[in-house]
Amino acid sequence: MLERRGRSWDGRRAWPATVVLVTAATLGAACGDEGGEAAGDRGEADVETVDFEATGAFLASASERSTAEPYRFETSIAMTIAAEGESVDVDAPFSSGAVDGDGFVQHIDMNEYMDQMTSSMGAGGSMPDLDLTIDTVVDGETMWLRAPMFAQIGELGGAGTVPPVFTEMGDGWGRVDISALGPKAVGEATRLGGSPTGGDPREILAMLESADDVSELGEDTVDGDPVEGLSATMSMGELVEAGGADLDAVTEQAAAQAGDELSPEEAEAAAQAMLEAEMPIEAWVDDDGYVRRVVMTIDMAEIATGMGEQVPDGDQFAIGTTIEFTDYGGTGIDVAPPPEAADAVDLTEAFTQLQAMG
Repeated sequence: MLERRGRSWDGRRAWPATVVLVTAATLGAACGDEGGEAAGDRGEADVETVDFEATGAFLASASERSTAEPYRFETSIAMTIAAEGESVDVDAPFSSGAVDGDGFVQHIDMNEYMDQMTSSMGAGGSMPDLDLTIDTVVDGETMWLRAPMFAQIGELGGAGTVPPVFTEMGDGWGRVDISALGPKAVGEATRLGGSPTGGDPREILAMLESADDVSELGEDTVDGDPVEGLSATMSMGELVEAGGADLDAVTEQAAAQAGDELSPEEAEAAAQAMLEAEMPIEAWVDDDGYVRRVVMTIDMAEIATGMGEQVPDGDQFAIGTTIEFTDYGGTGIDVAPPPEAADAVDLTEAFTQLQAMG
């Protein structure tokens, strides 16, 4: 049992509030880029081939080179929780897709992620039978979205949790005018999939350009290719700013999402502590100077300690995201919407409502 400002606080109640705050800020970092230049809009990179160096400048050059080329990506999520004799241990694939300039395609599949989650919590078989997939296609001005789970949730009595048009589109496609809503709409579509660490891999690569305190990690392989690793740290606040989001807006959003878990003053203090917390980042670069793997880890226990909590010895709460990048410059990468998306339902107004809900 945690003691907090003179009153007893059950750790199982404390942790969810922390998770909400951290998730809000991290998604702000990954989904920001308001008024900024999207990673896919940079044109051709003008970067000379350089020898591997454990420096921020080298990491920035690798990031710039990587975002200028088409590529494929795969994302996995690892989560470790241990508190009060209970534990959760998840390490599962989460999404895959490709990028080519302004074009972006992603397939989220949460089945294995949720299977491991429920099994680890001893709740196997308790999950509703939902289609836990989300497909997103972007061409720079329009985003197409397919998410059958919304209609299924509506059938189970949860229709009030999302705008009706999302349930009405069933297992078909919806269309969002991102030229009207702004680049962050793409990342917020990933939020609908419940990714603990946000979403758009183009923004993840762009974040590396501002990393410092770089050190060597050694050698490894990605998809059979040799890579060398670099370790860096960034504060959550630096990640938010790197994504183009406003720190004050993220703090307000985090406080609002804390709900009844924390008082307004406590929520603001927690958000500030969260923004100051450091997050380690690994970047693995191949011989051609392309980023092939990025690993980000959020240590909730460290953030809770920064909030003034007394975290019992042995308690753990960490969330990690690994993104692997392959097929740079591939000529077979297709990011066009499928033919059936031609009849997509217009979700722009409904998506605006979701944005307003945070």
